[in-house]
Amino acid sequence: AEPQNMSCASNITFNPPPTFMLFGDSITQFSLSTQGWGHQLQMRYERKADIICRGFSGYNSRMAKHMLPRVLSQMTVPSLVVIFFGANDAAVEDSVLQHVPVDEYGENVQEIVG
Repeated sequence: AEPQNMSCASNITFNPPPTFMLFGDSITQFSLSTQGWGHQLQMRYERKADIICRGFSGYNSRMAKHMLPRVLSQMTVPSLVVIFFGANDAAVEDSVLQHVPVDEYGENVQEIVG
């Protein structure tokens, strides 16, 4: 015979929680460490939302706008996306791989959000 508490559980409907995606650079990548801001979100929204971290150390907004479609294609459409780029974009101009001029940064963010 089925335990009484199990038969009750079969009548419960389960609605998947919303998904929040954290999309950014190393600040995002390491945000799930203890006491990090991503970890705090996970604790705050425990059993209320799934927090997905997609942080890419060293990436800037120029790289991110090309990466986002691939990231999104590997998951269900998130309910909320937190975009956290700019630290690497603001690197000194000598840093050819990371520096992005302010005007281009604004355009990149607009494209990512759009």
